[in-house]
Amino acid sequence: MSYGKISSKNYDFIFNVGGVNYLFHSIWLCPTYKKGDFLSWRNGDDWCFYIGKKERKKIGEKAYKLYLHGIKGYEDAVRKQLKTSKKVFGGKKVLRKLSNVELADDFERLIRFVNGIFDQYVWTEYLCLDKIEEEIENKGKDAEKLLKSVAKIGKLKLMQRHFINLSFYPPDGIFFNYYDEIRKRLNLGNKIFDYHYKELISALRGKRLPTHQDKAIFVIGRFSGWKPILGKNTEAIIKNLSKIDYGARELVGKAGNKGFYKGVVRKIDFHLNTDYAVEIRKMKKGEVLVSGSTGPEMMLACQKAGAIITDEGGITSHAAVISRELNIPCVVGTKFATKIFKTGDKVIVDANKGIVRKQTR
Repeated sequence: MSYGKISSKNYDFIFNVGGVNYLFHSIWLCPTYKKGDFLSWRNGDDWCFYIGKKERKKIGEKAYKLYLHGIKGYEDAVRKQLKTSKKVFGGKKVLRKLSNVELADDFERLIRFVNGIFDQYVWTEYLCLDKIEEEIENKGKDAEKLLKSVAKIGKLKLMQRHFINLSFYPPDGIFFNYYDEIRKRLNLGNKIFDYHYKELISALRGKRLPTHQDKAIFVIGRFSGWKPILGKNTEAIIKNLSKIDYGARELVGKAGNKGFYKGVVRKIDFHLNTDYAVEIRKMKKGEVLVSGSTGPEMMLACQKAGAIITDEGGITSHAAVISRELNIPCVVGTKFATKIFKTGDKVIVDANKGIVRKQTR
């Protein structure tokens, strides 16, 4: 595929996470994503992930079959992995006592394990659930069985998300212990975050590290063989993918839970460095929660909210499910709510129509 064909016409936005670096990306990139037509870009503090429109249809078909016929096997596999996760995340190792080769081996084992969690977690993501949500909304013949599967997998997702958070969220994320030890031994400082984990492991085993390249801005995907594109081509690709009208006063998404609400925005960024406890303490009861998505770390914010708006998600997403339990309006899948709305903005949330609008005064 030529770079010119990479645009919002061919790819759908999936999610935006702040604070993601190239090293994180290399660890996170699981087999399911590597096999499919996915791509992502990083521009400074922003990281966005996309799926090819044809790929989205294909993965939706696979997920439909899984939720309809393979739920027992999936559930057993996830529970087995969760049981092992409790041991893996049971405490920090004393890494300074390991040799370089032992540290490399231990780091690689951890990455394989966490990568396996991500590979199962993919099937809980809303990017897979288009056909399932359509069947549920239309009350088709498989809707009841799919709803039960969605509920089961939703509970597993929260448990998986817990261990994902324990992997990457500072200051206690298990990987930060390894980053600190490896950068000391290889004398890398913050340059460590511009390397692929395989390059770091090879260096610990005695091979020379490649010449450092700044990866504050990169584009990567199946189209590039999962090798990062750097330099002048990146900004053009990002511009073609990210069509945002920063002056927009209205966004349209899906109704996660119907209702109507007027309130003041409390934006909590979906960012690896966000201290959710601090941000949630700042939030006032009845404010409109605006975030990329919600998860276990955002439960108290959801409970405070008068309404919820997210960039991501569908009718089976965490935000949608929680809003129905709390009986508050919710609009999901707006794509750019966190780019358009800021804390203090007054908004009208018309979740009956899936519309969020800034108030003019």
